[in-house]
This record gives sequence, structure tokens and C-alpha cells, in this order.
Amino acid sequence: MDLSIVVDSSMDPPKDYKWQVPVHILPLRLYIDGQEYRDKYDINEEQVYQYILEGKKIVTSLPNMKETAELLLDLSKKYSKVIVLTLSQKLSGTFNMVKSVVENFDLKDKVDLYDSRSVSGKFFYVLTRLTKDLVNGRSISQKNIDEYNKDAKIFMFLNNLEYLKKGGRIGKLSAFIGKVFNMKPIISLNKDGELYKAKIVRNDKDLVQSMVSLAKKFTATMQDYVLYAGYGQENMKRYLDEIISILGKCDGLARVGPAVAVHAGPEIFGILVGKP
Repeated sequence: MDLSIVVDSSMDPPKDYKWQVPVHILPLRLYIDGQEYRDKYDINEEQVYQYILEGKKIVTSLPNMKETAELLLDLSKKYSKVIVLTLSQKLSGTFNMVKSVVENFDLKDKVDLYDSRSVSGKFFYVLTRLTKDLVNGRSISQKNIDEYNKDAKIFMFLNNLEYLKKGGRIGKLSAFIGKVFNMKPIISLNKDGELYKAKIVRNDKDLVQSMVSLAKKFTATMQDYVLYAGYGQENMKRYLDEIISILGKCDGLARVGPAVAVHAGPEIFGILVGKP
């Protein structure tokens, strides 16, 4: 297949997942006490979890523009088409940065750029649907990607909302967090790729039951569905073990990557359910 895909590193795939087409990762950048790291290249999730807990100053930044241009120029020479998929524009300026590169280097005929309207596990799901369509010879458009998003739902639990608040990526959660910051919401992504509150939970039992209920409600009309799960710190996996046991399936298990963890915190887990 004479095409290649580029995604940024906020996409969190299950370990050892094998893609059917070439997929290249464009790393977001992390600055830890002023030192620059390329997400998932120079630093892994366990290191970042520890740095967060130690209280180190950590900020994230867009992929390096020069490296982005070099990658796209190189791939455009090797393939007749390069497809770039970024995390939601509601959460990052990565899409606009890549758009600028494509325009400045006159790559519009070779590079197609899309907004995944997602992040982390849902980004992974969108990419699996996109690659499946490409392998089957179907055309791709932003409309297709928006349909993929409608076909799946991600539910995430963040034990500490302070990280989202500090990062300023709280979107529709802002008013809620300002009013009842001590509450524990299950959050999701809307069709535009913006975070919102899906449900409030008060204890561990309510958390597990609510996650299962939300998953079952979304998949109620589906004959079959996929379930992907992901977690940050190891102690959060116990929730997933219980949820997976109740639902009776898991099609892939991932770790929450460094850049996402900086904004979500290390005490995070989530599930995604969607059409196969």
C-alpha cells in the first residue's frame, strides 16, 4: 500500500499492537524542570508518573516544527500519500502546527491532515477504524473520522482533577470543577473532542458499577463491540480488572502515555467501547 500514516504521541495503543499500514509517531514534547524530552522516545510513562508525584515542574509542548517538516518531506518522497491524524484541536494546537507545515512546504497534494477529535485510547480506536478502511480501499475524509467518533465512547476516571485544572484543558468541565472540585467525575469526550462530565461517583463501588453501566448503555443496540482499556499508575489497574471481569471481554490493554499523564495525572484509568 503506497501510503503512510503519521499520528502524534498522544495516541495510546495497547502494547505490541501491530498496524496494517506504516504508522509513524510524531512526538509531543515535555519540559521537566526545564529539560526537554520527546514524548515516548526520551522518556516513558513510569518515569513521568514518578516525576509528577515528586512535584517536578512539567509542561507539555507541540511537536518540534522542524522535525515535523523533515518527517513529512521524507515520507512524501517515499509514499504517494501521507495521512496525518492529530489529537483533538480542543485539547492541543498540534493540528494547526502541522497545517502550517503542510502549507509552508507546499505539501497539500501529498499530505492529508485530519483532526481525530480524540485523545489517548479513543485516538487509538479512531486510527484502527481509519486503517481498516484504508486496507479495504475506502476513501477517507473528516466526515468518516467524525463517524468513527460517534461509533465509540470513552469513559475516564481521574482521581485528581488538579492536573487538568493546571493544564487549562478542561473545556466544558471548567464550570463543574469550579463549583464542586472535590467530587469525582467520570469524564468523556463529545463529538467535537472536548471533555465533559459523564457521571458523578462517590466511592469505588459506585465507580465500577457506573463504568459498567455506561458501557452497557452505549453498546445496548450493538450485536458486538470492542472494549479497550488503559491505566496510569499500577494501582489503578485493579478497577479495570473488575470492570473487565464483569463485562467479560477486553480487546487490548494500554498504559496512559507521558504527555497525556501530565494533564490527566498518574491516577487515571479508562475504558472505550465501540463498534468493531
